Amino acid sequence: VPILLVGAVLTHRGFVPPRLVWMGTLIFLLYNFVIYAMAVHFNALFLAYCGVMGFSFYALVGSLPSLSPSEIAGRYGPRAPVKTMAIVFFLIAFVFAAQWLGEIIPALLSGHAPKSVTDAGLLTSPIHVLDLSFLLPAFVITGIMLLRRKPMAFILAPVLMVFAILMTVAVAGMMVAVALKGFANDYVLATFFFTSAAGCALLLVRYLRG
Repeated sequence: VPILLVGAVLTHRGFVPPRLVWMGTLIFLLYNFVIYAMAVHFNALFLAYCGVMGFSFYALVGSLPSLSPSEIAGRYGPRAPVKTMAIVFFLIAFVFAAQWLGEIIPALLSGHAPKSVTDAGLLTSPIHVLDLSFLLPAFVITGIMLLRRKPMAFILAPVLMVFAILMTVAVAGMMVAVALKGFANDYVLATFFFTSAAGCALLLVRYLRG
């Protein structure tokens, strides 16, 4: 929320980098609140979930017409770490596709739902749906467009990188919270996620400074 608010203020003043960070934050909120609205058991915050999801979607759509891909590509394209960012995107897509398909394909062969779905009491996993249908293909497509230096890629790349950073920090935070509650005692994976987020943040800063 602080990133969203600061990004909105600086965007209103005409700065381009905060606008891209702001858009990435909106995608992070949209992704998470689709899950909250559709995969969390009905509770007193249901209308809040729907509201945040709807506002995030329309704010994101409303921000698109004011962006000029050619202008942003001209600003960041010459010095952007294109190859490094593309490799990171491909790696993210490969790792998560392998993890989700490692759950889904054995379940399909056995004729049963994946264990993570049945444990949550759901009919299907919205995370699987969102990642395999939209998010992971977006990382791959953006990586390819970056390597080909397509103007639109110079908008999508920082936006998706902001999403990746926020999601990585969120997952690491969840791991720490679970460990503090006594349900786990391994902080190694959380440390890995925090380190990955820091590396992506440095790459994003290098990109935006270009």
